[in-house]
Amino acid sequence: VALCGGVAASRGLRRELEEAAAAAGLSVSIPAFRYCTDNAAMIACAGYHRFCLGGRDELDLDVGSTLPLPRPGEWLGAVA
Repeated sequence: VALCGGVAASRGLRRELEEAAAAAGLSVSIPAFRYCTDNAAMIACAGYHRFCLGGRDELDLDVGSTLPLPRPGEWLGAVA
């Protein structure tokens, strides 16, 4: 289970999710608190990890505000 975005800054939600996931035998992935209060920091963190895995884009990369979200693991798998 992944918890991200500004809502992930809620300590109560983090605690409740971790307890519920543990009871269900699920793992939880939550970014460090410092990456949950600032969207720019979250985007930079994701970009850093993609870069470390070899992900690169050309300088003519354009934005797309209506792009569909990839399935879990697709954007990382495309790096290799």
